[in-house]
Amino acid sequence: MLKRVKNLETLKSHGNVKARAIALDLLERSLDACDPYANTAKLLRLEGDILYAGNPDFELEGDPVRGDSVIDMKEIDRVFIFGWGKGIQRSLKAVEDILGDRVSGGHVVCKHGDDIILERVGVTPGGHPVPDEDGVMGNRRIVEICGEARFTERDLVITAACSGVSALMTYPVDAVTLDEVKEITRIMQIELGVPTHDLNQIRNHLDRLKGGRINRHFGKARIIHMAAHMNITSRRDGINAYELMLRHNSWMHTFPDAKDFADAWDVVKKWNVESRLPKAAIEYLRKALPEDESMKADEFLRYSARCFGIMPTESGPVHAAVERAKTLGYTPYVLVRKFDTEPAPVAFFTGNMARLSESEGQPFKPPCALISTGESIVSVGASGGIGGRNQEYVLSGALAIAGSKRIAMASCDTDGTDGPGGRFDDAAWEQGVRCLCGGIVDGYTVEEARERGVDIFAAIKTHDTSRALWKLDSGVHAIQSLSLDDIHITVIMDEDGERV
Repeated sequence: MLKRVKNLETLKSHGNVKARAIALDLLERSLDACDPYANTAKLLRLEGDILYAGNPDFELEGDPVRGDSVIDMKEIDRVFIFGWGKGIQRSLKAVEDILGDRVSGGHVVCKHGDDIILERVGVTPGGHPVPDEDGVMGNRRIVEICGEARFTERDLVITAACSGVSALMTYPVDAVTLDEVKEITRIMQIELGVPTHDLNQIRNHLDRLKGGRINRHFGKARIIHMAAHMNITSRRDGINAYELMLRHNSWMHTFPDAKDFADAWDVVKKWNVESRLPKAAIEYLRKALPEDESMKADEFLRYSARCFGIMPTESGPVHAAVERAKTLGYTPYVLVRKFDTEPAPVAFFTGNMARLSESEGQPFKPPCALISTGESIVSVGASGGIGGRNQEYVLSGALAIAGSKRIAMASCDTDGTDGPGGRFDDAAWEQGVRCLCGGIVDGYTVEEARERGVDIFAAIKTHDTSRALWKLDSGVHAIQSLSLDDIHITVIMDEDGERV
């Protein structure tokens, strides 16, 4: 198992150590389930000169092409690999290890703080959630490589993309500057808490590569697209995964875009931001020139592309936590698989459900683990605090479970970074801790906060949660990797855990 949490012993050294140890065990299993290396190696297999691309575990339900794509490497002159996203290098590292010196070139844009592990292609760390010039430079390099390559039918392009691609695949159109794109992101995502689905309808139409446009740079090459964090089975409304990604997608930018300029303008009106967004962006959206539109499904299907979901939601961190809980003798309950509301009230409600279960054995009978996932929204307004949604989740939960001897709550972003981070503590900064992954609390955390002079209410109100959790030795510091949403774990023991 790939150990992700760096300060595990510190997190288990105080408070309700038994409940913390169980919650952290489940958390580690969840984080480990986000490593795409093994799944990529199951998808791509090289036997002699034959490359097999396929695996039923990663095929999109409804895809008319089934089974292995068989590629005779003697008929391939060059292989290029490209990637975008937080922790996506682990997937492309598997491609490097499989194909070795057959890899001719490529480039990857990851998040600042990711370890550089690729050896055969260049890597540019970029800004997330707010894009930066480094990320634009990396994408400019990708366009240059594609232009120089002049791909033919004898070339193979392999791409990998995951969460973070919307910020890390940023290359604005000439009419809009990077600073203007950053301002749009700051206002809508950070200040107003606009969901990514809405924001992308605007960003996709201000970019050269998003919304499937990247495929236009691959020309006649054979293409294998690997996308992480996606359902590979049908939705409840009957839309299969293949149709979902081809005709209902707006966030996985190696796939076609379902939205058009009119949809982008509807988002502007919905959030009443026309007067606040940069004028150049507003004018570009209003023009809505057909030649500037993002790629739609009919155009995408003209390319020789095979698409796979290498980290299916169905077998991700939630599944790993559920199975580990069973092994430890804790009944798992999956509360929510997707929520996009403020984390504080959700955590407070979950904590109170846990208290009721602790005292009355209902609605959940201990020993048990309550598990949920999704990406909540924190509207920070003008606050300058350093923190993240998972950190707000656990601190709000701490208020609900204060005094409990049987409950611990942990919450992390599976990519290893909860929020943009910053210098929240001088000592942490000197140790190389730039961003927390999330946090863990128990029934003794509020008492510890009083003893250490930490004001939990103020930390939540000002969104300055990293400083508070670090002072409480309860901020999770983890290795950065691929993101498969957040993971929230509440453990309810059937026995008391004394404070240490």
